[in-house]
Amino acid sequence: MAWIQLRIGGPTLTTAADDGYSTLVPMAAALACWWASRRYAGRSRAGWILLGASALSWGLGSAIWSYYDFVLKQTVPFPSPADAGFLLAVPLAVAGLLSLPGAALAQTSRLRTLFDGSIIAIALLFISWSTALGAAYSQASGGLWEKAIGLAYPMTDVVMASIVLFLLPRAPAARRVPLLLLGAGILANTVSDSVFTYLQLAHTYGNVGNAIDAGWVLGFGLIALAAVRASSGRSLPASRPDERISRVGILLPYGPVALAGIFAIIREATVGSFDLFLFIAGLLVAALLVVRQLLTLFENLSLNRSLEAKVEAGTAELRRSEERFRSLVQHSSDAITIIDAGYIARYASPSVERIFGYRSDAAGPIFDVVNPDDRPGLQALLESLVARPGSTATIDARLRHRDGSWRYCELTITNLLQDPSVGGLVINARDITDRKTLEEQLTHQAFHDSLTGIANRALFMDRLRQTIARAARRTEKPAVMFLDLDGFKTVNDSLGHGVGDELLAAVATRLRVVVRAGDTMARLGGDEFGILLEDTEGPEVLVNVADRLTEQFQAPFALDTGEIFMSASVGIAPFTGRETADDLLRNADIAMYTAKAAGRARYQMFNPWMREAAVTRLQLETDLQRALERHEFFLVYQPLVALDSGAALGVEVLLRWQHPKQGVVAPMEFIPVAERTGLIVPIGRWVLREAVRQVKAWQATRATLGLSVNVSARQLRDADLVQDVRQILQESQLDPQTLTLEMTESILMEDVEATIRVLQALHELGVRLAIDDFGTGYSSLSYLRKFPFDSMKIDRSFVGGLGTAEGEPLVGTILQMAESLKLEVVAEGIERPEQLAELKRLECKGGQGFYFSKPISAEAMAAYLAQPQATAA
Repeated sequence: MAWIQLRIGGPTLTTAADDGYSTLVPMAAALACWWASRRYAGRSRAGWILLGASALSWGLGSAIWSYYDFVLKQTVPFPSPADAGFLLAVPLAVAGLLSLPGAALAQTSRLRTLFDGSIIAIALLFISWSTALGAAYSQASGGLWEKAIGLAYPMTDVVMASIVLFLLPRAPAARRVPLLLLGAGILANTVSDSVFTYLQLAHTYGNVGNAIDAGWVLGFGLIALAAVRASSGRSLPASRPDERISRVGILLPYGPVALAGIFAIIREATVGSFDLFLFIAGLLVAALLVVRQLLTLFENLSLNRSLEAKVEAGTAELRRSEERFRSLVQHSSDAITIIDAGYIARYASPSVERIFGYRSDAAGPIFDVVNPDDRPGLQALLESLVARPGSTATIDARLRHRDGSWRYCELTITNLLQDPSVGGLVINARDITDRKTLEEQLTHQAFHDSLTGIANRALFMDRLRQTIARAARRTEKPAVMFLDLDGFKTVNDSLGHGVGDELLAAVATRLRVVVRAGDTMARLGGDEFGILLEDTEGPEVLVNVADRLTEQFQAPFALDTGEIFMSASVGIAPFTGRETADDLLRNADIAMYTAKAAGRARYQMFNPWMREAAVTRLQLETDLQRALERHEFFLVYQPLVALDSGAALGVEVLLRWQHPKQGVVAPMEFIPVAERTGLIVPIGRWVLREAVRQVKAWQATRATLGLSVNVSARQLRDADLVQDVRQILQESQLDPQTLTLEMTESILMEDVEATIRVLQALHELGVRLAIDDFGTGYSSLSYLRKFPFDSMKIDRSFVGGLGTAEGEPLVGTILQMAESLKLEVVAEGIERPEQLAELKRLECKGGQGFYFSKPISAEAMAAYLAQPQATAA
């Protein structure tokens, strides 16, 4: 532009530069607009394409102008074909501007916007006519066509400027920069067009070096810059219709109208002559202003109605929310109480009366109903919450019922003291008494033997470790006694498990007489008992206790089936200061085996040489390692029965060992050895493969027959377990849904997260999972929810308690809990018809036990399954 103004290089070179810039810059603007259109879709793309077409049309007009200058070597006539390109650019630009999306408007707002644009355009045209165009038009010497073409430039530019003015304040913030650049470019073109029209009508426009050419170049340069800026931004989603009237939108048309009025006053004062064009323009502006005011009034009324409708809808929704909240509070199973900062109850929901027996309008200090042992913890929690507005915490506490009983409750407390609508601490109390009672029962069951009521191995070992730790710090002399009944297996096999269980309970009753209050007696498993003496004064005390133990077996045990004489072998292991809990128990075990080998019915003090005797038991491990390859294992099956019909739902496979010298070895003797040595992994793999093969054959006539297989803790830790199950299922083509893997609660608590991963992988194979001997281990309900179980087996000790005051409710509670966890239930150890009847009454679906069948061979099981009762629907 400086080149054009200074005419560097002479008139010819300046003219070339002028025409070149005037052609190339609009072409570049067209290319930039096309590039920007590729970033958008819909109206935005169409807008930039039309703006690019407008710039292209102007560039073509400039090219025609240059043709006159350089090819024809003559002055460009006015009007000329170039004017067609220049004027065509205007409607294309107008269409492009109107296509660019601004803020979406309601119908009334769109009409008002149209009138605003018209008012602005006519006002600007009024100003332009009164300042320059009117005089130029009246003094022009050309014909009517020439004057019309000349006036078309500024009039169309005024329209474009008006469009930019009323689109700019309505555009989203992200689109305003490109629109500002567009407006600046159009303003530069408008000024240049007005000056061009004035000079053309006055026949004073020169062909070289006009400053207005630089204005056009600047205008299209700004348009190109606007397109580049738009192409670098992000595409925006369409906005929703907006009925709000901004202050800028209200005042925008009045600026140009006021300015036009000022120019009209100045013209009247200086010229004073009547101008028909200005008169018509003024009338149009006045008429449009009146109509606009009416539209604004209607728009305000519409907006008021819309706001009233929204307020009414919001009020109705608030009323419905309040009604829902009131209904929830009134029918909630939880009690909701609001207390102030002084811990005084100010509000209680109606459920308080239903849960605790107090009237909901009763007020008073909250600590009046809290158990004294729980008050310090609750008060500390409340003080902490008061210091943290908006915070929430949970605590368990016992609250007094109106009848004087204590109810275990889970309290969720939220600090809403700063909330003006609440202004207090909100306490949500949930009665968890039943859950606590069940957990206490399960905890007791986990650490106590359900048959005898004394401690089990877990509790015994825990107390033994504590005693040894305490003895290491003091001068105490603890000792362990290991007692094993002589010939108990014969009683069990000849008279049945029921008599055996009765005998064990009777033995535990007698042993309680010998054990001091501070000592611990436990059933360690089977017919084995342990006694922990917390402190002894010397070997004489141990011998005295042992004598008293053996004396308890001199009298017969009176059982329901008659009297039975029973003896016991006792091993004694005093603590010498070096043993661990396991060492001390093992020493007592070795001493007990020594006493048994010496003729039974006696006790034996541990001596280090006795460890040599334990070597013989290692032979069992050696034989066990060879048993699999020598095919000494065999399988037996026990049916799982539908209690309502007696139909066999499936079978549980059980492992037996036919020792070449010892005969059939009981599982309780060799399974722990296999577990300890890791042999349980290949043995378990063989059991699963053989059982699956057998049940697959039975499924030829009983397609839905299920198979249950026990999985030990060592197997769960085996990295190949999931792959082994997958491979066996693929080899046998057994439906995974008919295979159930059973595991006890206790093994689930070993490395919980790893166990969950293994169980999830097994469950993904389609295999069903079951909790075996439920209640004999310890696992909280929250833990059980983490495991993907399908069913649970109620331990035989619970079933054996049916008919007692405690047994029946406990089984019912377990069944309800299983239902809440969506678990199927199988009751183990059903041996009497009254147990079956009670389980049916409690709606237990499945069961197994000697009442239906003992564990039998595959051939016998095939015959059992063929019986009509076993196949009943």
